Amino acid sequence: MVKQISVDMYAGALVFFRATTVAKSELQAASDAVGIKVSWYECSPEKALEKALQEVYARQGKLIRAAKSKVVEQADETVKVMPSYVVVDERQDDRQNEYKCSRRYWLDPVSFDVWSDDGLENEAVNAKQFQGMVLAAQVGIGMEKIARQAGGFALKDNARIYFLPKSRLTAWHEISQAFAGTGIQFFQANCPADAQTAAAVADNAAVELRARYQAAKEAIAAADATLADSEASKANRTKARNRRAEMMAELERIKADAEGIDAGFAGMLNLTAEIGAEIDTDMALAILATAS
Repeated sequence: MVKQISVDMYAGALVFFRATTVAKSELQAASDAVGIKVSWYECSPEKALEKALQEVYARQGKLIRAAKSKVVEQADETVKVMPSYVVVDERQDDRQNEYKCSRRYWLDPVSFDVWSDDGLENEAVNAKQFQGMVLAAQVGIGMEKIARQAGGFALKDNARIYFLPKSRLTAWHEISQAFAGTGIQFFQANCPADAQTAAAVADNAAVELRARYQAAKEAIAAADATLADSEASKANRTKARNRRAEMMAELERIKADAEGIDAGFAGMLNLTAEIGAEIDTDMALAILATAS
């Protein structure tokens, strides 16, 4: 039997993205534009030198290895630590390998100029291209955090494919539009409201919701312990009170997320009943604890 699914019968969207190396300033501007907080870690001087050398020597089959940094004393008596790498020639035979260091490179951590044994090598080894940049791998990690903050649920571990309920698609569209100019590619497909897809979404979403739920419960318990401690400082009690309120709001968000997923699959799932009753009980107990 073939089950026909109408194009209108979709529970939300499956979204994924292809990251690329982007200037930190562009990423920060895009995340600020949509009001989402995420830390973007720009390429370190060490990594910039390594990648610049790989571009020149990797095709030649040579090895790039970290070396002892060069410490330079400045005129103002400060010290500049210059990361260093060596280019290694490897010769192989049936029994052993022989290695010979052909050249050593240093990078100025401020200007990103590259120096070698025989002078400045700016044109040949271009580390400046990575200065102020966030490498693709780190961009991908940041976008994963944004997808989760936008209400997405990972369908597979390490696959970077997220299910977003219908209620979150407008927000995701705004996010993808804000980041469109950075070079990151976004892909989206309607998620059909069939039983097989519902089961896959339920399995993964339930794990994430329960992890958030457990973390919130533990945070509330820790806050309550601080508030019950007669020796706790005023500052710690204020911090605990604020943290408690934040986690109570998180419990409400977890319930809303479960309801949004259930609504998209029109009765095929019951995440709200599974986790909602537990959350209601915990919230009631927490409120009673506050009153007492």
